[in-house]
Amino acid sequence: MGLSRDAAILIVDNLSSSAGMVRKILSDLGYTNLIETVGGQEAFNKIKSKKIDLIVSDWKISDMSGMELLEEVKQDEELKEIPFLMVLPKTQDEEIIMAVQAGVNSYILKPVTAQRLEEKIKRMYAS
Repeated sequence: MGLSRDAAILIVDNLSSSAGMVRKILSDLGYTNLIETVGGQEAFNKIKSKKIDLIVSDWKISDMSGMELLEEVKQDEELKEIPFLMVLPKTQDEEIIMAVQAGVNSYILKPVTAQRLEEKIKRMYAS
């Protein structure tokens, strides 16, 4: 079935340039409902107040880490089913293991490319 092109995708990154890059890639892939936040608390508030279909979060975000945001989402009964894609720095095996143990649905290593991001999203929704 896949993720619909009008699905609400929350992009969380402390660097607007990185968030802008992910936003452009998703837009180029045809996704139209893209929401950006900078901090983890702002992101969590958005997730609680809006219907979000996919969270794409960087590992490093302001006021809490991407890992802390992941844990908050996965521990919340109302939110835990929202697919969560973590963007990680290259070759950070320890972070990958931590994210997987915390329930991340998938992860992508930097630099993010359109092809790899599209593949990850397709795999996450291929059931």
